[in-house]
Formats: sequence, C-alpha cells, structure tokens
Amino acid sequence: MDFKEISEGLGGSPFPDEYRGNFEEIGNALSKRFASANTLPPEAQSEILLLQAVFLMLKGELGEAEKVLTAAREPGDGRIDQRLIARCKLYNFYCLSLREYPPILRFRAVLESSAATISNAELQVLALLTDVVTVQEIMRQWNAGPLDLLEAEVLKAIHTFNTTLQFSYYSHPMHWESSLRCEALLEPFSRDVWDLVEQTTEPKIEAHLNRLVLLYQLGRGSSESTRFLNNLRKQYYENDDYHGAALTYMVEGDSINSPPFTSPLALNLITVVQGLGWEHERWDPIEHRFSLRMNAKAERCYSQAMHLYEAAASPRGQAAVLLRRGCMRHAEAVRILSGIDNSLQCHYSEADAAFKQARVLFEGDLTNSLIVGCHQLLLDLSRGLLQRTSDVILRTQEFSRRVKGMGSSNFAQFIGTLILRFARWQFVVYRRTNLALACCTSAYALFSICEDSFMELQTLVAHADLLEQSRDLDGAQIKVNAGRADDGPLRKALHRLDELKRGHAMNTTLSVARQNALDNFDRVATRVYQAVGRSDVLSIWRAEKAQLERSTITSQMMPPVLPPRPAYASTLPPPLPPRPTGSQDPVESSSHTRAPPARAAAPSSNRTYPLQSSKNVTDEDVQPIRSPQSLMQQLQHQIDTMHQAIANVGGLPAVEQSAPIDGTSALLTEYNNRTEEGYELLDQADVDAWNVKIESIYSLCDQATGVPAHEKSLYKMIAASLLGNLDLARSLLPDALPREFCGTGKPSVADKLRPFAVRAGMQAHVPIWKAQAAERALSFCVLAQDWRTGSKVLDAVIKDLPHFDKPENLPEASQVWREVSDVAAIHEHNGRHRIAFEWYLNALRRLEALRNAARLETRRNCHSTIHSGEIFSALVRLSLFFGMQTSTIRGLPHHWNLTGPTWRDQALLFLERGRARALLDFLVVKQNIDPGLLASRSYRRQLVVGASVQRQGVQDAMDATEIRRRLGFLQGGSEQVTNLDRARGLLDHDQEIAESMTIVSEVVADTSQLYNSIPRDTIVIEVNPSRQGLGILCISRDGIKSTYQSPMTDIQLRGLVLPFVKKCQTLNSSKFELMEIAAKISEVILSPFERFVRDTKNIVFVHSHALQALPCSAYVLDGKPLFLQKVTYQIPSLAVLHEITKPLLGKFSAGITAFTSSTAAGASRSSVEYVNRLDKVAAEVTAIAQAFSTVPIDLDDLDEAGSSLKHLMEESLAVFVATHGHAIHPEPWQSCLDAKSRFRVLDMAALRKCAPLVVFTACWAGLGSATVGNDILGFSHAVLASGARIFIAGLWTLDAQVSMLLMVTFFRELAAHASTTTVAEIWRRVQVTMYNLNSAGAKAILTDIQNAWKAVYHAGTILRNFNYKKVFDSLKFAIEEIEDPDEEEWDYQHPFYWAAYNLVGNGDLVIGADVNAQRATPV
Repeated sequence: MDFKEISEGLGGSPFPDEYRGNFEEIGNALSKRFASANTLPPEAQSEILLLQAVFLMLKGELGEAEKVLTAAREPGDGRIDQRLIARCKLYNFYCLSLREYPPILRFRAVLESSAATISNAELQVLALLTDVVTVQEIMRQWNAGPLDLLEAEVLKAIHTFNTTLQFSYYSHPMHWESSLRCEALLEPFSRDVWDLVEQTTEPKIEAHLNRLVLLYQLGRGSSESTRFLNNLRKQYYENDDYHGAALTYMVEGDSINSPPFTSPLALNLITVVQGLGWEHERWDPIEHRFSLRMNAKAERCYSQAMHLYEAAASPRGQAAVLLRRGCMRHAEAVRILSGIDNSLQCHYSEADAAFKQARVLFEGDLTNSLIVGCHQLLLDLSRGLLQRTSDVILRTQEFSRRVKGMGSSNFAQFIGTLILRFARWQFVVYRRTNLALACCTSAYALFSICEDSFMELQTLVAHADLLEQSRDLDGAQIKVNAGRADDGPLRKALHRLDELKRGHAMNTTLSVARQNALDNFDRVATRVYQAVGRSDVLSIWRAEKAQLERSTITSQMMPPVLPPRPAYASTLPPPLPPRPTGSQDPVESSSHTRAPPARAAAPSSNRTYPLQSSKNVTDEDVQPIRSPQSLMQQLQHQIDTMHQAIANVGGLPAVEQSAPIDGTSALLTEYNNRTEEGYELLDQADVDAWNVKIESIYSLCDQATGVPAHEKSLYKMIAASLLGNLDLARSLLPDALPREFCGTGKPSVADKLRPFAVRAGMQAHVPIWKAQAAERALSFCVLAQDWRTGSKVLDAVIKDLPHFDKPENLPEASQVWREVSDVAAIHEHNGRHRIAFEWYLNALRRLEALRNAARLETRRNCHSTIHSGEIFSALVRLSLFFGMQTSTIRGLPHHWNLTGPTWRDQALLFLERGRARALLDFLVVKQNIDPGLLASRSYRRQLVVGASVQRQGVQDAMDATEIRRRLGFLQGGSEQVTNLDRARGLLDHDQEIAESMTIVSEVVADTSQLYNSIPRDTIVIEVNPSRQGLGILCISRDGIKSTYQSPMTDIQLRGLVLPFVKKCQTLNSSKFELMEIAAKISEVILSPFERFVRDTKNIVFVHSHALQALPCSAYVLDGKPLFLQKVTYQIPSLAVLHEITKPLLGKFSAGITAFTSSTAAGASRSSVEYVNRLDKVAAEVTAIAQAFSTVPIDLDDLDEAGSSLKHLMEESLAVFVATHGHAIHPEPWQSCLDAKSRFRVLDMAALRKCAPLVVFTACWAGLGSATVGNDILGFSHAVLASGARIFIAGLWTLDAQVSMLLMVTFFRELAAHASTTTVAEIWRRVQVTMYNLNSAGAKAILTDIQNAWKAVYHAGTILRNFNYKKVFDSLKFAIEEIEDPDEEEWDYQHPFYWAAYNLVGNGDLVIGADVNAQRATPV
C-alpha cells in the first residue's frame, strides 16, 4: 500500500486541513478490511493498521493513532518488511507534527510564545526528525520509487513548512512589527520535493503543496498571492476537483475576513498569551484593527465554497463553511451588543443554527467537533444561557474530557487560550465583567482536566488580574492565595518545569519560562496585596518568592502529580532544538541572566526590528556546514555547534526577561532584596542607611561566584548610579557594554548565533537580538551619564541598525518611548539640541499614544513616572535653552506645532504637563481609573439606578432584561435589589473619583490662565527635577521672572532633604545643625531669586518629589527661617492652583467642625494596653470647637457607612480632624485616618464638594508617595481635588502636645481674623508665635485648654467616649512638666515645634465673614 493508495483510501488526501472524504464511508470501508484481516499475511495486516492510524490522525485522535502505529510495526510473529517499519516511523513523525502544529491551527503565531518551545522540549521533535533523515537514507539505498521518496519528503517538508509559515507572518503589513522583513527565508518547499512531484504526476499532492505555498504568500502579504490563488483554482477546475476549488474559495474568504496570523475560527483574536495570563503585550494594542465582522465579499466566497462542497458531496467541507459563518454571526452580535440593534437575537440564532449543523456534519472529526463545541460554549456564555458557575464548570468538564482525549497539548492550549482571550476581549472592550469571569472559570476547568498546571497558573493569574481590575479585591486575594498554596498551580507549574529542564539541552530556555511564570504571578500578587493594604502578607510572599527563585521544587516537596505535560510561558525567540537521543550530555549554560528589575538596568523591550539585508545574514552564513560525514553526522555536528555557541554566550535572550540560573540567580535575588530594603529605608527618610544598603551591593558582587565579570560590573554600575556616584558608574560602563557597541563585555547573542540562525530557522531573530543589545547599550550610557561614550555607541548602533537614525523609523511598540528618550539624551548632551528636541517630542508622542491604549495593562507600560518625568524635564531644559538670547536655534514654539507664545512659556507648559501627567499615570496604574470611560461609567450608573428603582414600582422603568443585557450581567436580576444597589454604589464611587481626580490631570490651562491664577504680590518657585540637574523657574502674575539651572541632581537634593526631615522629628539634633542643612537647600532653590524674594510678600513653592517632605517654612533667608519674614505655602502645580482659585460652589450650612476618634485615641484602654493613647486630642478638639461656639464630634459615633462624616465634610466651612493616620507607601491612595470606619484618601476624592479649609493632624496624612512621581499623591491632592482650597497636614510622626499648642493657637487666630486675613498669613503668624514661645506662654495655652475641658464637662457636652479624668490628668501632667524646674527649658525655635505641618493650596484665600456666628449641627 503506497502513498497514493493511502490517500485514496482516505477520500483523496491524508491531510486533515483538506476536509476530504466522508468519515462514515471511510470507517465502513476500514471495518470491512479488518473483518477479513485474519486471512491476510502479517505485512498486509500491518498495512491495514497503517491506514487505520492515518485515518485516526485525520480525525484528530492522535494518541490512538500512535498506539496503532506501534502495533503496525510490531506484529505478533515479527515478520514484517523493514520498508513498512520505515514508513511507520515516517507517520510517527507526521503524527508528532500534527501534535506540534495542528494543520487547522496553522494561523496561530506561536513564535511569540514559549508554548511551542516547551512543547518541542517535551515532544522531542528533533529526535524523530533524525529518524526521518535515516529513513530517507535507507530508501535511497533500497532504490525506492519516486512515490515512496515523495511520501517521505512531503511528510518531512510539511513540518519545516509550518516553521517557515510562522516566520512569513513577520512580513505581513498588519503584523505588530510589519517592518521586520524575513528576506532570507527559505522557500516553502525544496527543489527535491517539486522534482518528485513532477516525476509522480500526482495532481492532488501537487495541488495540496501549492495550496500551502498560497498560505505562505498570504502570510507574507505578497502581491502575488491573488495571481497564485487564481492559478491554483484554475488547476483544480482543470482536474474536475470541485472540492479543491472550494478550498480556494474558503481560503479567499478567510483572507478577506482575517489577516493570516489569526482566523475566523479564533474570532480574529490572537490566541497566544504572554504576561498576566490572558494578555499579549505586543498584540493587544493592535488586535482591534482586524476585529471580525460580517463581510459581504467574504460571504460570497463562503457561499461559492458551500455550493462546490455540496457538488463534491463533502460534508466536512460544508461544516467548515458553517463553522466560519457561525463565528462571524457571533462576533457581529458581540459588536452590536453595546448599542441598540434589533438584529442582535437574529445573529445569535443564526450562529447557534450554524454551529449545530456544523457539529452534525463534523461527526467523527474530533478536532473540528471540539472547535465547534468551544464556540458553542462561548456563544452560550455570550447569550447568558449559563447563569450559574456550576453550569459553566459542568459544561466545560464534559467538553474538556474530549479535548484531553485528543492527545495534543497544543490543541488544548488553543481552546483554553481562545476562551481566555475571548474573556479579555469582552472585559476590555465591552466591560462585560461577569462574562469574563465565567470564561476564566471555564478555562481553568479545562486546563485542570487536561492536567496542564502551567496553563492553570496562567489562567489563575488572569482571573486574579480581572478580579483586581473589577474591584473585587477580596476575590482577587482569594485567587492569589490559592495560587500560592502548597498544592496550588504555582508550585505545580514550577515543579513541572524543574523536572523537564533537569539535564535537558534546553535548560536555559526552560529556566526562562520558569522565571517568567514566577514573575508574572508576583506582579499580580503584589498588586492585589498592595490594593488590600496587606503589607504583612506581601512581605511573606516576597520571602516565598525569593525562596522559590533560589531553589528547585523537587518531587519530595510536592504532592503526587501526574507525569509532566506541556508547559507554557511567554518568551521569544523560540529555543534551538534539543539534542537527539544518544548524543553526549548537553552543555550547561552558566550565565544567562535577566537584567535587574529597575529601569536603571534598562531591560530589553519586547520588540523586533527590520532585518538588515546581507549585513546581518550573509550568503556565506546560510550555506550548509561542509563535512565529509554523512547527512546524519552533519545534522548532529550543526546541533552540537549551536548548543556550544549558546553555552559560550550565556543562552538565548527572552523577550520579557532573561532567566537567572546558578550564581547569577542568587546574585539577582539578593540584589532585588537589597534595593527593595533600601527603598523602604528611603521611605523612612534614612538616607545614611540607604547609602549603606546600596553600597553593600559592591561587596556582594565582588564575593559572588559563578557570575561573569560583565554582569558584576552591570550591577555595580546600577548601584553607583543610584548613589549618584557617576565617576564610578562611568568607569564600570565599558565592562557592561557588549563588544560590538564599544564595550569590553561579552559578545551579544546575535554575533554568536548569526552563522547558525538561518539553518536553525531563527534568522528573523538576529536583528531582534542585535536591537536588544543596542537598546541596553544606549540605556547604560544614559544611566552612567557618559555622554561621550554614548555618542560613540550611538554611531555604532546606527552603522549596524540604520533605522536608529531617525525616531520615526523605530517601531510603535510599548517600550520604545524609553529608547527614543535615551537617544535624545545622548544627542542633547553632545550639543545636538535641535535633533535632541525632535527625539524628545517623538518620545512624548509615543508616550501619549500609549496612555490612550484600550488595554489597561498596555497603558501600564508607559506609566513609569520617574522616566516619563525625564522627558518633560528635558523638554523644559531645551525650551529654556532655545529661549536664551545666545541660542543659535531659530524659530518659536509654534514652528514645532507647540502652543507656548515664547520658549519660556513653553517650558512652563511642559513642566505643568509633566506634573499633571504624573498624577494621571498614578491614577491609571494604581487605581485602574480610565478617564476615557467616564461617559461609559455614567451610562452604566444610570442603568443600575434604573434597575434598582424598577423593583420599587417606578413607572416607565427600563425592562430588567434589557438592563442586564446592556450591563452585561450574567448572574442575578432586578429582583436582587441588594446586589444592584451595591453595584450602583461602586459605580457612583468610581464615577466621582474619576471626575474629581482627572480634572487637573487631563488638561493644562494656557500660560495666561496659569499666570492669572497667581495672587498679587506673590512669586511661585517651581522646581523641575532631573538626573542631569535641577531647572528652577521663578514665576509671577506677569510671567516667568527668572530661571536657574543647577548642577545639583534630584538624587543629591534628596540626600539633603531626607536627613533634614528625619532629624526634625526628634530633639537629638541641634537647631543650628538643622538650619545649616536648610541653608544648603535654600542656596539651591531660593538664593538664585533672592532679589524677587525680598521684594515679594508671598513665596509659593511647587516641589519635586525629592522636596516633597520638606516643609516650605524651613527655607532660610538671612540665616533665619523664611516664614519669619514671608508668607510661605505650597501647591502641587500651577494647574491645580488654577482650579482651586475658582469661586466656591454652593453654600456651607456649618461653620467649623472638629473631629477626633475615641477608638484611635485609645480612650477605652489603659496606657499599658495602648501605648498610642491620645487623651489630649479630646481636649484639643474641644478647645477648637469652643473657639467657634460649636461642639466637637467623635468619628466613632458616626454611622459605619460614613455618610454623616461625608455630609459634614461637604457642608462645613472648615474641618479639623485629630486622630492617627495609616500610611500605605506602595498605595498612598489607600492611606487612611484611623477610626472605627477608616476614612481613606479615595473617600476624600469621592466627595461632591468639600470644606474650603481642611486640617488633619494625622501622622503622615500630608505626605504622599516619595517614590512614585513628581507630585504630592497622598491626602493633600485628594483633598484639593475634592473641592477644598487649603489643606494643612502633618508631614511626619507628630508630638501630641506640640500639635495641640499649634492647632489651638491657629484656630483661635482664625476665629478672630478669618474675615480679614488670608489663611496663609494667619498660619504664618501662628508659626511665628510658636517660634517665639517660652514656657510661660506654653503653660498659658495648656491652662486655657484645661479650662475649656472643665467647662464642657460641667455643661454636659463632653465627648462621651472619653474619660474626663484621664484627659484632665494628661493636661495636668503636661503643665507640671513645663513648670518642673529640673526640666530643661523647651527651645521652641527648634523645627521640631513649628515645621511638622505644611500648608498646601490657595493660601491667599480669606475664609469669609461671620464665620464665628455659624454653627455646626451636633451629631
């Protein structure tokens, strides 16, 4: 039975994607053959088994096919022709190829994922490929006929064609990186194949190969594809092959509907994931470009194909058309779901009918039946037919058992990934959260049944990410905890990879997959734990992660598991093939590492680059290796050489990040730990400890073993840069740079592997590796600020990669903006200012484009505020440079399409835009707020409101079914008022936050509006931070008065500010020492504008993040604190000042409201039980309330929901709150005031309006994140965004007695002068009073407070939750302490007493007349 007979016995083709033959008829014919098999000789029986095995392959039952093949070559009596055994080996390889690349799924761009890589490692494809080569050698020795040789050549060539087709996609114009041209690609089929086709004159084989060539032409986007398709169709018609002609029409319809790297069968989704479970960072931003829709031209092609399939009596062909039609109807229904379209149910019904009919016609075809089943599941989920989670799981379990039975992990991955990507599509585009959750549940059930722990982990990460984005933080935390469990997916997946990579030739690549899996889980786990404020759990997890990075999970550490199945990760390029069986032990890679996580290390971005003609891959490179050995030996020699090259260079680079192994792994882990601990110390203002911690990295690198010298230099260079030791960083730079880019470090992967890339099928990745090396080299130069070396490196990069010559030539990928800014910095500091400005503007354009991306996680790639801030800082620098009279640059900003009237004005606009964007970045990244969805949220909110009132019998209410349809609810209905009301509340909250917080982050007013917002007799000093120095502007109502460029960097400035802040918090340092530090800071910030400062009454500061913790009253003029002579306060930005100088909206029904919290004060506990008891705060708020003839309020007496608190915050003219504060540094927006019902920053931002004056004495309430960006991102910005005009709050841990003296004095002064004096002037007078205070004055204030406490006690209006005697005794003790002659006189001129608070906002505000006559409503 030859190749022709096998084809005819299977309906004309052994290829599943041809849909030829009626499976029922083929099955009946085989049954007849088996019935008479016992009378046939063993060889004839084996031939029947061979035919049966190929039939099983057509059906998709690959596991069963392998069993039958084994039986075919091992008959009971052992008598069988060796040629038949050889043919069975050929079909074994063919079966393995079908596992690796199911023909119907050839469109999947699997080179973007490590799924195919790891599958290759488990399937040992190359080992069987050597068997095929051996068989071909044997056939030639036997003088086999052309048909037998064609059979072997075609079965081998189809496997290599699959890889060639994958590479062809890079040249398609709709590819994410269409500029990557694979010019060196080999032809789809060799000349030997075509010669054999010509000799055998087998038209169907020839036509099949031509059809594959057509797919290749379409994959490349070739202009010849139309002509080729017409010629192929003509060939089919000439041979009266109507089935073949139908195939061409179906291919044409697919090409109209979909680019070649996806398909209508995948709903035009990219069914490959990277990152957080369901994402693909590079595809996600462009996936919407080819969304599946109804297309009349494509439908005409499908109709013609259907007619021809019917004429050819081809049920499976007809089913293939119906499957496509069903997918198109489903996609169209999803598209119109968010609008009003009566055809919705029609599309759903037509899709359902098409799938059901296709399922019948695909009877017996397991592969295609399962694809239909998957789409039926997705359709039912879309229609809301699976209401309960249990229904989803049961349906998926039934379906998944059949998927498992196929025996193809790649096919199972496609099905599960399609469900996940469908979930992402529904959530990101249509916000159908419940549908997405149901899909995640379904995908997890599938991978669990298919025993694929790696994809279980991917799905769990996606599910947790979805829950976190949809604000179900409790659910997200449960998912993360389940993933971390001892028998959870994380440890199972790591165990599988550890087992697989042990002794494997692809050890390095599998290590990449392992590290990526751990890092992706860590990303979502960290976000979730930070969002819920569980820093304790986060610390435990980080310790676990460090342990998991250092160790290998062994079988003894795991519960019993089934044998390893294919694992999936996210890495590119694909690995080199493993050594064939019998080769010598693989060479272990010793130093493949990923860059440290900080941007300082400039990790490689996820991109590819244009292939640069013959300069990268020469004709000589692609020649086969010459050797007198046999073909088999040549193949072995090539594989060994490539493995040796990998070992020498340190392994292949991963797109996401390289995987650390051996000594490098330990170094990386310890580096991460020390830098993380260092930043924690920095948050505590302990610069000395920070310096010691980071300096310890030097000795850590010196002592590390098993780590290449260039990697040690890299870590040292990063540490030196963090410490501002640029001389050391520059000295280490050459060792960190690759050799081809002016360095002495290791050669890049591209240089080592270029001679083997084409033969290994990896030629497309040579420019990728080269570009990654170039990017890292450029970023290292910027990191070390070695501009001369940077210029040399840039010249070398342009010589090797000419597209680096202009910014517009670089691809539109998510991380390229950083690279563009690096090139811009090198141009700027080498005097090429105009070129640098063009590059910076290009980087800014890319950054803004990313901020508008549809996918939240895609937008995260642009929200590195430290680095985006560098772009704005540079644009400010260059604008000021262009505005200098000595500048040789001609033209005004409008010549660059900029809006500033002058270059100085443009500098201010860039500076303000950068500050506004820092806040927006933080909102988008940390709080998932999307300003672009405000209208959508408002619409959804109205729907929820409609649903909740519909239950209450309101007339003309929207139908509940319609409401659920528009909202995308899958569970519950209008009868569940509680759930709908909760949903309504959540949407209200999001809406209010988004509206209030984005008002000053999306639009920056023009310069005239910014200038006019500055009060008269006021100057604003605005600091522009940068790693290259500080730019400082002095601004008034008349415009920019002066500018100053300081060589001091933000890092150096931080080294002054944080020690000052730390020393202010105690009395251990003398006031003279502190004033000396303050004078150094003032010399940089204040002294350049001393003339304007002396002539102006009010000095307002706009601080950078390094100055954020510095009280503006601490600046020094003439050796004394500035506030003694000038009114000082702070604003987040001029744009914020512009907003808060607008007239107040509405009236305030209450005057001054004073709050405290008895719970936080520990009123019910003894001093032994509660060390943070704040008994004095009761007396403090009582004295303040008494000054305004009102009563104090205990926060814990208000309702749990906080509605009364919010009401008072909105209706009071001024609010004073005295309690503890909880700072959450990773998530400052979750920071809160301590009370029975904690009041968070987010709650402040959600207020509809707010008291014009808000004062918090909570520790840390005024300080935002010191490491997130150049803005105050804590309570202060939330308070100002909520409608307040002035916010006064503590910057550090406060002394209760000092706070009481200061605040009681301030509010008494406010009560006396609120209608005539600005709040900032009143605050200055109080600080002056504190500065000049002595013991007698302090005693008098405390005595007045004590008397006020007595008065309310006798009047019966005392705060009931506080113990009168405890409060009275605490005041008495404070007075006695001051009177004690043995106690040292308190020096109130020490900053400890007057510098703990900052006034932020419109200090020029006058609260208003008759404030003393207003009353607060008692609670």
